[in-house]
Amino acid sequence: MKTIKYTLLIFCVLSLNALSQQNEEQSWNVEVIEVLGATPIGVMRKELRAKRFAVMDFFNANIEVDDLKFECRRESQFRSRIKKDVCQNVYDIRIQQERFIEALLLGREPALATNLSQTKTPESERFDKEKIAVFNKMLVENEEFLQIYTDFKTAQAKFEKARQMKFGESNNSEEESN
Repeated sequence: MKTIKYTLLIFCVLSLNALSQQNEEQSWNVEVIEVLGATPIGVMRKELRAKRFAVMDFFNANIEVDDLKFECRRESQFRSRIKKDVCQNVYDIRIQQERFIEALLLGREPALATNLSQTKTPESERFDKEKIAVFNKMLVENEEFLQIYTDFKTAQAKFEKARQMKFGESNNSEEESN
């Protein structure tokens, strides 16, 4: 009986040894495939987001009027868990909050108050034109800002091209410029 046990034990050890040697030989026969020149679209999106924030940060640091400064926050759309960066100037945020509170005090439903607060007024359109004028003036006068903005536009074009190649038709609502 002991002989059978020892024979089985030796057989098991030899079998395991043969299997491990066979696995080592198979591991050397692995084919490695390397993809060159393909940047994942997620990496491009992160680069674009970083360059976009660099433009806004530089603009905020070099502007005197606080109402023109950009403020960004992550928001989810109505009935969605997907978050999106929403960047607005301080003036627009303040006016939207005031109009929202005003609509609630008039007895509007919160959803309707939100819609009313986000509609443009002639004053906010005038302020947008002023913001664009200041932005363009800074582009002309400041070489560093021009370089940062050019880098952003290059990354945006690169991202959009990759996105069109991957998904087809363009959708400019996802990544908008200033």
